[in-house]
Amino acid sequence: MEVLVLVLSFVILLIIGVPIAFSIGIAGILTMLMSIDAMPALTTYAQRMATGLDSFALLAIPFFVLAGGIMNSGGIAMRLINFARVLVGRLPAGLAFVNVIANMLFGAISGSAAAATSAIGSIMGPEMKKEGYDARLLEETDDIIRRSLKHNTGQCIPMNAIAQGYIDYIEKYDLDPEKTLLWMTKSEYSCNIPLFPYHIQTILRDYGKGMEKAGIYVGDISFADFSPVVSVNTYLAFMFGGYIRRMACRLRPYEIEKGKTDQIIKQSMEVLIDAFSGHSKKEDAAEEIVDFFESIEVLVEEKPKVAIFGDVYVRDNEIMNNDLIRFIEKNGGEVITTPYSEYAKIIADTSFRRMFKARKYKGLIILKPLLAAMKTLEKSYYRQFSRILKDPVFSYDDRGEDILKTFNIKVELSGESTENILKIYYLKKYFPDISLFIQTNPAFCCAGLVTEAMRKR
Repeated sequence: MEVLVLVLSFVILLIIGVPIAFSIGIAGILTMLMSIDAMPALTTYAQRMATGLDSFALLAIPFFVLAGGIMNSGGIAMRLINFARVLVGRLPAGLAFVNVIANMLFGAISGSAAAATSAIGSIMGPEMKKEGYDARLLEETDDIIRRSLKHNTGQCIPMNAIAQGYIDYIEKYDLDPEKTLLWMTKSEYSCNIPLFPYHIQTILRDYGKGMEKAGIYVGDISFADFSPVVSVNTYLAFMFGGYIRRMACRLRPYEIEKGKTDQIIKQSMEVLIDAFSGHSKKEDAAEEIVDFFESIEVLVEEKPKVAIFGDVYVRDNEIMNNDLIRFIEKNGGEVITTPYSEYAKIIADTSFRRMFKARKYKGLIILKPLLAAMKTLEKSYYRQFSRILKDPVFSYDDRGEDILKTFNIKVELSGESTENILKIYYLKKYFPDISLFIQTNPAFCCAGLVTEAMRKR
């Protein structure tokens, strides 16, 4: 019985977002309370914790890390990497093998995995860049979208635009298709988005000219399959970028010096790129960006608020939506946008319930604590941006299942039409003075047509 209480309480605490360390502690206390009285249980627990920390051997950990730093500075780490490269560097994905072998050798010498991580880890990042692991952002123009339509046989237009952009980028920069991968997010939507990678591969094969050798990698939108650090930075990048757009939409309709906000956006993006490249602190970047926006002189007046929702590809894509935000602003409106970090929180409740019902417990255990940590981290950064936005950190804790019941939609149904309902609900909740909603979707998008059909409800 005690084992069952221990396991169940630990798993439940993880699912509801309690940090791992506290989950372990609380689960242990609950298990002890099953066997002995409260006071002896708590006293014993406190004594065990103190005994666990009162260990002379723990002093070895910082000294091992120090040893790793010294050996790194002395050149031993680099020699081990070069030796590992001679052994396994020629294998496919050789750098990954080099990383493992070098850490194994260093751990054997130092007697500590912590020392190996300290010494080797600080070098492998720059080494991977030197070895040519290169990530680039596809370019997009009106011409690319127009030419992409020749590949269309009834699919969503964004898929063809992505394929054409991939082809053009490889040809423009003379890349080797066989050594190039297109990163795409995996999807479980009730839509044809999960088929994007497969159909794009067909387009590349039909195009020929070596493009049939170009690869496609289907990864998680959180980049969790790269590393936890990349996943956290991805969320923060969505958040920072979304806040910059929100501040721009808040100020640009009222700017006295026309074009000033767009100039500030460019400066802010340079600061943001520098921070995410590791050259400066993100806290300092947020401070500097907000200082830029505070320098914009604005008129004191109110304009009708217009909320944009819909397809995640079209909504914030100036090429696909024909620069919709500027069109609204030129015609006297102020645009309300939803950053992707907010969007993730809006759909979290229904997504987690759907995962639980589908018994995808592994994803729940990973994503719920990650999202809880991100919310905490977000509050520390938002203090800066709130100087412009003025709004509090929005909460999205209403039961998504109850919201969807209004439209006779079950929580098991996924897809953009379902999420559009949630977006509209929270936009109306936090911006009750919205004058107009605009839905953005590619032509004949199935989700767009379904949402339009529900408009009378």
